[in-house]
Amino acid sequence: MNYKASAKTFKIGEKLVNDKKTINEEFCKFFSSIALKLKEKALPLTNFAWKFGKLRVNKAPRFRFQTVTEQDILKQLRKLKRKCATGVDNIPTCYLKDTAYVIAKPLTFIINLSLKTGMFPNDLKMARITPAYKSGAKDSFDNYRPISILPALSKIFEKCVHKQLMDHLENNHLISDRQFGFLQNRSIEQATAIFTDQIRKNMDKGQLTGAVFTDMSKAFNNISHASIINKLPSYGISGAEYQWLICYLFGRKQQVSFLGTTSSLYPIYCGMPQGSIFGPLLFILHFNDAVETLVHCGIVMYADGTVIFCADKILM
Repeated sequence: MNYKASAKTFKIGEKLVNDKKTINEEFCKFFSSIALKLKEKALPLTNFAWKFGKLRVNKAPRFRFQTVTEQDILKQLRKLKRKCATGVDNIPTCYLKDTAYVIAKPLTFIINLSLKTGMFPNDLKMARITPAYKSGAKDSFDNYRPISILPALSKIFEKCVHKQLMDHLENNHLISDRQFGFLQNRSIEQATAIFTDQIRKNMDKGQLTGAVFTDMSKAFNNISHASIINKLPSYGISGAEYQWLICYLFGRKQQVSFLGTTSSLYPIYCGMPQGSIFGPLLFILHFNDAVETLVHCGIVMYADGTVIFCADKILM
């Protein structure tokens, strides 16, 4: 898919600018500040809830990293797609795939060392962004969305941890049965069926169902790193595993590649890493305890789309 737009002049402030380097820098500033601007518009209650909200009681068994084998890494390297876009490291996936038998052993050592020390390599936290035109005026930054490309090696690290943590969550039944997004054997069709079945049951009881449908704006960008980190211990995550996830989230940077030029690296202060393997899982863990806050309502969640509903007798 070609994400390049034909616009070569952009409105910056009150001026129209056609300098490619300036446009790239402004794009990177814009994408880096999206979440902060949205949080400024949001109700102050959001931050209040994150800071003073009641955390879940830690009843989960301790999650511990398991040693990754050379065969595990070799399998992941061989699954890489040859034509994937290249990240900031400029290492094509075809190189990693073709040299899998050579690099599998040293890469296994590095990954196991990362898990043992609780450190995620800084070089793998750099994202390359390509602006994708959506609609409207092509000279407005607001009408573009970021397509994020992470280094292929970061995906190998992430897949190892993702599988281990997902096994821990599923084996200990720690993910709400009302969450249907980003999970195997759960789908939007199942979520819809549960909601509609509940409406029918309420009708049989002579009850009318009222519902609120929500779809969070730029949901992945809005999540506070501190917020998700504070919730991880309730899932049995501590020690080196906890430190690894902190290191994975914090200190991320991104640069924009557009119109044949590349911007400087800009820091990312909040949000789940776009284009990552691990981001969606952390996202659903952040909202997983929403069920526990509802007393008189039901809820069905599919990633950032949520419906909250309740029923009562129909008054004539």
